Amino acid sequence: MAQRMYIVDDDKSIRVMIKNIIEDNDLGVIIGQANDGEIAYKQISSIYPDIVLIDLLLPSLDGIEIIKKVKNEINHDMIFIMISEVSSDNMITEAYEAGIEFFISKPINVLEVVTVIKRAIESQNLRNVLNQLKNTYSIDSRKNVTAPITNSSRRNTMKIYSELGITGESGCNDLANIIEIIVNERKTNNHFNKYNMKEIYLELNKRFYSENSIKTIKAIEQRIRRTVIVALNNIANIGIEDFSNYKFEKYSSVLFDFSDIRLEMDYIRGKSKQRGKINIKTFIEGTINLLKD
Repeated sequence: MAQRMYIVDDDKSIRVMIKNIIEDNDLGVIIGQANDGEIAYKQISSIYPDIVLIDLLLPSLDGIEIIKKVKNEINHDMIFIMISEVSSDNMITEAYEAGIEFFISKPINVLEVVTVIKRAIESQNLRNVLNQLKNTYSIDSRKNVTAPITNSSRRNTMKIYSELGITGESGCNDLANIIEIIVNERKTNNHFNKYNMKEIYLELNKRFYSENSIKTIKAIEQRIRRTVIVALNNIANIGIEDFSNYKFEKYSSVLFDFSDIRLEMDYIRGKSKQRGKINIKTFIEGTINLLKD
């Protein structure tokens, strides 16, 4: 899947230039832009881009503060690329300490932008693979054994998620593990016939992760939320290309509210600034219903 990118710079010409470089070189999809730090933080917190290209000096909230807030509060492993003409070693060091991983200097050089973004994409892809491997295994601390989680329902779940284009997302295995938990519990003792998502996240954390903290559970929630957002976006794109596509017909109204699919389609077309909303419980129960078919 194409990397989802967000650009933050108070200079419109810089944003346009970077957008054109990304699109001309087929490096990814621009899912948002901002010229103000506070606006950028709010949007980044809701749409979870893979890569953020961000200026150091911004109105209302500077680039370093945005990165710190995202890394500490959202706890999401998105990649930040700093764009700046700042030459101060201390400020650049502070930016790296805050969480940037790559740096593009102003004035903008096309070759540098392309090279840096390609390196960031490679880093993001590697991170997704590692997260997928990590989440595929259950750690049994009492036996100190790593055991794979496999059965027919999981294979079918992953087949569905492959068609949705989200198997490379870090929250995909969390979703598959949740499906596994709910399906098995309902078979054995009717547990989780009714539940709220907090209960599910706590159960997932207890079974598959060694850390029992609010931060860990928040990270799980954010990974899953971002993955479902990507699924919504992918299905909306399929609907735009071909309304009669079997994937669109099969998944659009089962995993999402169809009005939100339409909103997302309008957002992609540039007809609306409002995106479609997701409901993670609806997505999970929809997946379970698809497994019964």
